[in-house]
Amino acid sequence: MRKDRLHPCVIMYSIGNEVGESATPRGIRTARQIVERLHRLDPDRPTTAGINLMINMMTARGRDLVAENNMADQRREQDADRARGDSDSSKGQSTFGSTAYNLFVSRMGSLMSRAAATRAADRASAGVLDALDVAGYNYAAARYRKDARLHPGRVIVGSETMPHEIVRNWRLVEELDHVIGDFMWTGWDYLGEVGIGLWTYGDEPEASPSPTRM
Repeated sequence: MRKDRLHPCVIMYSIGNEVGESATPRGIRTARQIVERLHRLDPDRPTTAGINLMINMMTARGRDLVAENNMADQRREQDADRARGDSDSSKGQSTFGSTAYNLFVSRMGSLMSRAAATRAADRASAGVLDALDVAGYNYAAARYRKDARLHPGRVIVGSETMPHEIVRNWRLVEELDHVIGDFMWTGWDYLGEVGIGLWTYGDEPEASPSPTRM
């Protein structure tokens, strides 16, 4: 912060992204302490964080989705290692490539959006969101309208949203005064966690039944 606080492109400071601990009393206290520290270092810029309301809801129920995902990744890597080590056993096995992964990410985005719209997700996330100057919503555009009523005065930014929802979400940004912007995850193609709207190249068949061309 001391290095970049005068840089014109710095508009907000984020204290974290999809940290399930923010659903716990200790996590909320920690968030408030970090926000207070940032305000002392730079009183002119607001704070935010990317809060995944579904992750917070599951954390409040005693589940650690990040740890479960890491364990699943390890199992997939072990299965791939075994398949590579045994040419016979690898026959007939399909690779979970980038196309399948991005399709999975997109469907997960829809699931997260539905979960975020619930009362349980709101209860699990309200503490940390109220500690921030700008509430960062990851995959929770379904809450934009209702939270103007449930949480008057809360300023919201779409800190992560799905590519195929960009048109609808931007209309909400333009319409709703308390929603200041939208960050689509992610706007360019690369080998990783993309979720781009159309998972096909050249003459390959479309992997999505209802793709959005970007």
